[in-house]
Amino acid sequence: MKNLVLTSSFIDFAPELEKLGIKSDDTPLRVAFIPTASYVETVDFYVDEARKWFETHNMAITNLEIGALHESDIVSIIEGSDIIYVSGGNTFYLLQELRKKGVDKAIEKHVATGKWYIGESAGSIVCTPNIGYITLMDNEAAATTLTSHRGLGLVDVHIVPHQGNEYFDAEVTEIIETYSEAYNLCVIDDHQAVVVIDDALQIMTVGSPK
Repeated sequence: MKNLVLTSSFIDFAPELEKLGIKSDDTPLRVAFIPTASYVETVDFYVDEARKWFETHNMAITNLEIGALHESDIVSIIEGSDIIYVSGGNTFYLLQELRKKGVDKAIEKHVATGKWYIGESAGSIVCTPNIGYITLMDNEAAATTLTSHRGLGLVDVHIVPHQGNEYFDAEVTEIIETYSEAYNLCVIDDHQAVVVIDDALQIMTVGSPK
């Protein structure tokens, strides 16, 4: 039973989360916050935007620094969370780091139990079966020890974020032209998300009914 919200731009889609039942009531929801993908990027304002959104919506954030924590501490943080949030950035670097301490396996285990996973851009792409197609958007050289493009496989589509975004739209078009026959592409803009509830996948757009 999987529950996923795979966004292109988290801050643009975040107003829809309450429709999905993702909100704190008397007890704050606990968020395992993984900003790893942003560490090799020069632009990372979206990480602070997401962190601030969770904080202002009465959610308790634990920053999960993969490189600084022991594997047992990482597993404990994920186990104790209500939501696993994975930010945008470089997908190849993210996948490399998730594999180093078995974070990928911990995420897969807890998502399978129904724990909410929220991804943004790279954090969404890494959930696909194979991230090879995103070489046209992300720099693979950032992941110097990555040996496989196999993703987490939490969804059976290959998400292409940022359609219509002035900074990424050319890359989106090239990905579609290059990989549409080889991959089951799911193209979304910054006001959309691939939403999986109890294993049922749909594309949700800001302002649309649940």
